[in-house]
Amino acid sequence: RRRAAGARTAPTMDSRGDVSALSHLLRATNKSLVERAVNLTFCTRHDSAEGVVELLRDQLQLEQPDAEALHAALLRVVREALYANSADAVAEVIAATSSNVDERLQTLLAQVIRGRLPDWRAAATLSRVGLPVLQDVDWRLDVKRASSSLTSMEVPAVLVGLRVRDQPSHADAVAPVRDVSFELSREALGTMLEGLGRIRDQLGKVSE
Repeated sequence: RRRAAGARTAPTMDSRGDVSALSHLLRATNKSLVERAVNLTFCTRHDSAEGVVELLRDQLQLEQPDAEALHAALLRVVREALYANSADAVAEVIAATSSNVDERLQTLLAQVIRGRLPDWRAAATLSRVGLPVLQDVDWRLDVKRASSSLTSMEVPAVLVGLRVRDQPSHADAVAPVRDVSFELSREALGTMLEGLGRIRDQLGKVSE
């Protein structure tokens, strides 16, 4: 199987970690509650689970230990599905752990995860550690004028504006965009263009 973009480490598929606590989701009065619980589990998979556990406890009327066990089971299924890039991970985890989970619930979880996987993969890709990404470039010519009783001169320069998108701080955050502006003299511009030309030539050799 192809590893999903942004997945961090491969979960261990073994017989440990019974996920029978998933059966607590049968208490849900509607599908949207299951969808919300699954998606929140993904969004907070690297953060505190307190908010998800509280939701499960209050909405499903569970005791704290049962809510925590349900969250742990959901987290394992979500991580396995994200890594495998397949909703089939639901059935595989349940089978590997010999857990007792209603087949209708298994089908529902698979449907929910299958519908969410494209968005999860996109969010996981954006959440990877990396450098800012260039979004746009703008420039304008500026002429500096200086004068005194002895001299009068005009110095051309280029004002360059870059719009870059930073990496988001966590998976469910929107990547921030910022502007970077700087000035280049004619000489500095020539040096930069020469360097960019060498980069272009090197990339051309690599792609041949």
